[in-house]
Amino acid sequence: MRTKHTVNEPVFKRVASILASIDSPKKMRTFLEELLTPAEVRDITLRWQLLERLAEGVTQRKIAEELRISLCKITRGSKILKQQGAVTARLLGTGKSAVWRTRGEGSSCVFHRKKRQNDRGSSGCVARASCPCFMGGTPMPRGV
Repeated sequence: MRTKHTVNEPVFKRVASILASIDSPKKMRTFLEELLTPAEVRDITLRWQLLERLAEGVTQRKIAEELRISLCKITRGSKILKQQGAVTARLLGTGKSAVWRTRGEGSSCVFHRKKRQNDRGSSGCVARASCPCFMGGTPMPRGV
């Protein structure tokens, strides 16, 4: 019978601090390879892949088919990206799967695929309240 373990908060806080202190991708990779099993590394990379694909606007069914994972896992990722102030959404905005994609005159939010209202000076996703690209009344900046 499998035992359900609870998170030891002080230890989790220390691990988060250690991760935040690592100053290079090479050191981070080495640390993660030392700390995690190959299966855990696979799980983390698969989770990140699905988040990238969601940020690119790929449908959940297409992601499930491509990555061979359940819709439940993808739905969890989608909920994370829709949370206001989600760090994950901001991090995805810095890489290839940026939240804002420039297209000609305006930009389009890849989560809602709605055109920004640039002609009247406003910016951000038209859906605003539920969109991770619109953080606290301000469009999520690139590189955050």
